[in-house]
Amino acid sequence: MSAKRRATTPTSEAHQTASQLMNVGPLLNRILSIEFRQEAGEGATLLQFRVLALLHEQPMNLSTLAKLRHVSLQSAGELTQTLVERGWVIRTPDPADRRQSILSLTEEGRAHFEHAQDRMLARLTGHLSTLDSTQLETIRESLSILQQILLLAQKTDE
Repeated sequence: MSAKRRATTPTSEAHQTASQLMNVGPLLNRILSIEFRQEAGEGATLLQFRVLALLHEQPMNLSTLAKLRHVSLQSAGELTQTLVERGWVIRTPDPADRRQSILSLTEEGRAHFEHAQDRMLARLTGHLSTLDSTQLETIRESLSILQQILLLAQKTDE
């Protein structure tokens, strides 16, 4: 095998894999969006679900939320306002800084998040249950590697 062939093969394989990943992402997002809307109602978005997921982990201020979502304060504020209006998120004064508010899930918000997450997991589990154990292990290993690469890329982007 020539040096030129060896040098281009990994790049071509990486490009092909990246292309496949870009094709799978929208399919996965579509399934997740459908399940979230089924639980939370029309107008509910996957972005809202992602914010609920972050707040489910822990309450935080708007600046932290914007940083974690990689969006402007204005965008985070608009998204948060929608969730407040739905009754899923509440703002409380930050005891450490009265100029800031702490965002946290209401009981209704927590319930919608948990039910939507359960629906999403059930839907994906149903699709994955058609695979054999070897295929499932291959997917788990590949996703683990992909997650490591993307987390590393995220750290270098920050």
